[in-house]
Amino acid sequence: MLTGLQVERAVDALLDVRRHHVAISALPIDSTPATLADAYRIQRAYDGRVEDRLVGYKIGAASAASQKLVGATEPFLASVHARACFQSPARLPIADFFAPGVEAEYAFEIGSELPARAEPYTHDELQRAIVAVRPIIEICDNRFIDWRSVGLMQIIADNGFFGALVLGERVTDWRDHDLGSLEVVMALDGTERGRACCSQVLGNPIDNVVWIANELSKQSIGLKPGQLIPIGTWTGLHFVQRGSLVRATFGALPPVEIEFC
Repeated sequence: MLTGLQVERAVDALLDVRRHHVAISALPIDSTPATLADAYRIQRAYDGRVEDRLVGYKIGAASAASQKLVGATEPFLASVHARACFQSPARLPIADFFAPGVEAEYAFEIGSELPARAEPYTHDELQRAIVAVRPIIEICDNRFIDWRSVGLMQIIADNGFFGALVLGERVTDWRDHDLGSLEVVMALDGTERGRACCSQVLGNPIDNVVWIANELSKQSIGLKPGQLIPIGTWTGLHFVQRGSLVRATFGALPPVEIEFC
């Protein structure tokens, strides 16, 4: 288990890499998390020190394919901060990122307080607590020179591949749509790169919101009204470059678009 001082040194390194926008080979050798618990301690300490507002939590490696890609055996949590959220259509400088890739998914908006508790939350409770859904494109990113060389725990400590969210329009009548069966299509520069329904890969999309609520409870963290919960992708991760035009369509829901300039 890392000491408090070691956790703070890891946070120092993560703040520096973002401040100077220079990728690092690894976290300081004496501050490298070996367990999921230590990786989450670094995440939470970073949340407490970064000058940005926490607006939600995302699930990483939600699908079997994503877990295989990153060497995970289960999903993991990461934080979402306000300055990393943009409205669609967005035009974003590619230089603001390190090695960005894009994923199409849903983000659910929580409408009521869900405090941390010992008893697990149920599907019905989370369904009642959700007030809206937003189609989104998540921009996945990391701050390491070669993420494959540092191991999964450092990636999670570095906020679990999170780069930014581009948010589509808020949909409040989401219960009128069969979100699991809507066909979502991801296209880059006009070429289709992924097409699937959420239920084919992740199952019922509310189940991942339940998972996040219960994982946060284990850390004595509750969900608050207005927070966003991105649930992971089912159209795959697609890397982008300067000039890439990204468009995701979500059936009857609003599309989401990004231009990387």
